[in-house]
Amino acid sequence: MSYTEGTWTAVKMPTSYQVCVDVDIMGETDNGIVADVYSCFTGVAEANARLISSDPLMYKALKLYQSHQQGTHGHYCWECAEAIEQALAKAEGK
Repeated sequence: MSYTEGTWTAVKMPTSYQVCVDVDIMGETDNGIVADVYSCFTGVAEANARLISSDPLMYKALKLYQSHQQGTHGHYCWECAEAIEQALAKAEGK
């Protein structure tokens, strides 16, 4: 696996600047911080942290959808399949 498995949680950290936000993405294993998101723009750090912390769920969903679509003789979206392949390849470091 090319990422920290398990649930990722966004934890807002204290910062010395009142207008800035620092959010750590924590893995549930002993690996600690998966990512650190920092921004002085309103809402940006929180939005990016939500997106990053959803990564394991999106990865699992894409893998499941990909496996269900393989060999299907019904409606199959080739454009979707290509997008999934690209996203999974990037997540897997390929």
